[in-house]
Amino acid sequence: MTQRIAGFDGLRAIAVLMVLAEHKLPFANKFALGGYGVHLFFVLSGFLVIGILHRARGAIESGASTFRREIVRFYENRAFRIWPIYYLTVALIAAYGFIGGRPQLRGDEIFSLLTMTSNIFQSYVWPNYPTHFGAFWSVAIEEQFYLWAAIAFLLTPQIHAWKICVFVIAIGVLFGVVSFVLGLPGRSIYTGSLTNFGLMALGGLARMRWKRRGRLAAPALLLYLLCPIIEWWWAPPQGAGLLLFFGSGILVAILLSEIIANQSSLLVRLLELPPLKYVGRISYGLYIFHGFFGLALLGNYAPVLRQSYSGIIDIAISIGIASLSWQYIEAPLLALRDRIRTRRVRATVTPRAVAAE
Repeated sequence: MTQRIAGFDGLRAIAVLMVLAEHKLPFANKFALGGYGVHLFFVLSGFLVIGILHRARGAIESGASTFRREIVRFYENRAFRIWPIYYLTVALIAAYGFIGGRPQLRGDEIFSLLTMTSNIFQSYVWPNYPTHFGAFWSVAIEEQFYLWAAIAFLLTPQIHAWKICVFVIAIGVLFGVVSFVLGLPGRSIYTGSLTNFGLMALGGLARMRWKRRGRLAAPALLLYLLCPIIEWWWAPPQGAGLLLFFGSGILVAILLSEIIANQSSLLVRLLELPPLKYVGRISYGLYIFHGFFGLALLGNYAPVLRQSYSGIIDIAISIGIASLSWQYIEAPLLALRDRIRTRRVRATVTPRAVAAE
């Protein structure tokens, strides 16, 4: 069981609320809040996941664990946490389209969702951003990252692990620059696997190498939250805009390291406020469900609802669905995972104890 880091649920809440604001509130569209929210998720995910793999490699090196045990544990965690409500939502969207609702998924869309490659289709194949499942592209990138990162970090000696992060960041930057120079669509950079792997590696690098002082967390968060406004106000050309968009991930990396350095700070206490903490806990379900569940699912809803109110109602519906999902699907499945793991450990330990006698 990984020790919980105070403040991180609050950051998850901020990230998912930025995404919901852009997708549901008309005035927020011009600020690209959703993209910055997703980048906050990516750097945070890299910080935690690479940190977990780094510690697991230490256990392997000390003889306290094995590669097989750690790789099984890692993928088991990801499968129980990510797959159930992801594939449940894909099934619901497909079924709704089958009975005449919208959208009616095409074959390539179903394939991309089942294989978690929708970001590749969004980058190079589809002309438009799918509304009901468009946000799934970032889940696809996370899963693609897990496929290779677990093996790479568990097989690499701890002392050299940071070099993997530097290499992945360099590849991400190179890919972004080449894509821009070649005039490829901006979507190929925004939803591209390599560029976003770079953000996750940035989080991992901060976890391993940043010298923490505990005084920079609040300024880093404030500056990061100002970046969407700066980008909108400055209205830079695409190249400078992309540089700010991806480069601001450095602020998130600093923020995460500094929060760990001072777990008793005022910022951490604010991020631990119960409403933020709860939204952060259900943030994955909220992210998955918000594109499909809402007033539009019901067809033409009452005209007395103004457009500005409908977005707020949609957000409330999404939070309600995510809360139910957490209580009745996600939390029980995680408890089941823990029971399975406990039985497996007992089955392993008992024969050894008998043999020792």
